[in-house]
Amino acid sequence: MKSSQNLKELRQLRKEWRIQNFSWKPEQKKKYDELTLERREIVKDYYANDKVWIGPSNIKLNSKEVKK
Repeated sequence: MKSSQNLKELRQLRKEWRIQNFSWKPEQKKKYDELTLERREIVKDYYANDKVWIGPSNIKLNSKEVKK
């Protein structure tokens, strides 16, 4: 399953959970747990393959400082 599809399904399950007065049906809880584990594996893979930025943030710097 792709990362984006995984996130969409997780969001949908959370939305249903809220609508159901914050309670899970057994099959929903099982599906949510499976998707959460799968998401964690995807993120671990991102870190293992250096696909994430680990470093200082440039948000507070103005554009002149970033270009240096």
